[in-house]
Amino acid sequence: MTHIGTLQTGPRGTIADVVGVTVGHCTLANGDVQTGVTVI
Repeated sequence: MTHIGTLQTGPRGTIADVVGVTVGHCTLANGDVQTGVTVI
């Protein structure tokens, strides 16, 4: 079970280094509209 709070950092010091944490993203490009989303 994962607990909410401070987690130990990984070797590179990024959120993607934390065991059990997955990071995904999607970029939407439609002409003049450039947007995206990141999910943790």
